[in-house]
Amino acid sequence: MNSITMDAVLKMNYLHEFINILKGDELEKVQSLQLPLRQRNVLHTILNFRHRELPEVPELLKALDMSSQHFYKINSVLLNKCYAAFAPELGLRVLEILTAKNLYRHFCHEMFLQEKQLLKNAPDQLEEFYFRCFNLLQAQSAKYYEEPLTCSFGEKYLAARKNPQKDDELYVEVRLLQTRIIMLSVRGKNDELGCKMLNELERHAEALHGSRHAPALYGHYHGFAAYYTYFTDADENAGKILDYLLKARSICEEYPHILGTSYQLWTQGKIAEAHYAAGNFQQAYENYTELFKTDIRERQKWFYHATKFTQICIILGELAKAGELLHEYFDVHVASREKTMTTMGSISYAKLHLAKGELLKAKEYIDLGFELNTKNYYVQYEIELRNLQNTYFFLKEEWELAEDLARRNLKFLTSKGFTLETSTYGYFYKMILAFINTRMHKEKFPESLEPKYELYQKSYYAVYGKLLKIMWEVANSKV
Repeated sequence: MNSITMDAVLKMNYLHEFINILKGDELEKVQSLQLPLRQRNVLHTILNFRHRELPEVPELLKALDMSSQHFYKINSVLLNKCYAAFAPELGLRVLEILTAKNLYRHFCHEMFLQEKQLLKNAPDQLEEFYFRCFNLLQAQSAKYYEEPLTCSFGEKYLAARKNPQKDDELYVEVRLLQTRIIMLSVRGKNDELGCKMLNELERHAEALHGSRHAPALYGHYHGFAAYYTYFTDADENAGKILDYLLKARSICEEYPHILGTSYQLWTQGKIAEAHYAAGNFQQAYENYTELFKTDIRERQKWFYHATKFTQICIILGELAKAGELLHEYFDVHVASREKTMTTMGSISYAKLHLAKGELLKAKEYIDLGFELNTKNYYVQYEIELRNLQNTYFFLKEEWELAEDLARRNLKFLTSKGFTLETSTYGYFYKMILAFINTRMHKEKFPESLEPKYELYQKSYYAVYGKLLKIMWEVANSKV
């Protein structure tokens, strides 16, 4: 198969995947495209298999009565028309949309295609292209992040600079470190790596002293905020996190021509999250509410912030609002079974349904999360799914299974570096075991666990604190 045909085959799969993750109004936009008859027939065929596996190509060709060459060519044309429907200006806007949709294969294919075209036809635009791609590569899901590829685009950006500045290379270093901290955090607790990251941050702080390189300073402040969020107890360091984020916001306000709207809005989201970490739930709710009034073009990629906002809503009892957010951001991904976003959405839906007492619905999402989670990589997701599964069996009053799971989950945490001495995670299971003893043997809840129970009503723990409250009520209810 020649390279042109291979490209066309890929675009057939890409067209199907792209249609799979479109929401209702977006789908209508594709359905309303003005197309010649042959293209219309192919599009209708692909639409008919939305959220279903496509038949084998020979079967499709027979149904459509066309040659493979014609079929693949039409798929390629249709994919480009779909992109143009959402990004008439094409170019970098297409890459932004593919990032927002978590379509990494599509993103890379389109990125290299655009690079090839710019190298041939518009080399003067390469500096902006490489700068944006360098940042978009770091906005991909942790599952897809490729540091060597990202580094190569950082190098290309530096080589394409028309008016290089003193701290350009440092900017690339700072930005890569910021992302490395976030990516490493998903794999489990590692104090040695945490110390290494902090040393690098402090080295950059010294090198940036007196600098006014806006992107470097912005990345540096976010790097420190990420370190204190993911490698320390965020509730204890919420003040430091907020301070660094306010510095990042100040840089955005000082250099709006360099750090545009998306930088400012993302920082506002992280500020709302810092209030969440500090236990200022109402302030976080107000910040997120204001942030999510932003135009859909900006907020469509805020899956991370949507999950945090959902948690705040559950904590504050705004369950209808939580459901609206999950519907907007995750329903289409759950339907398409896209792994990363479906797992994230499943965890959030399970929390909501457990909080509402809808145990069977919660179980469906917990099982789906376990099915799709990438094991041994998204450790945080694995921990959360285990928390939710344990809660489900407790609330189902399957005491032996709930007890067995709690003991196994404590061992799992230890294997990932989260001991009772170094982390609060394990106390969730210790409290479940204590609740089981209260319910089954009428034992009083241990005084030694009371401070941990109170801690779970604060900061990031509070959504699980709400579930612990529900389990407390069950444990102390009359049989």
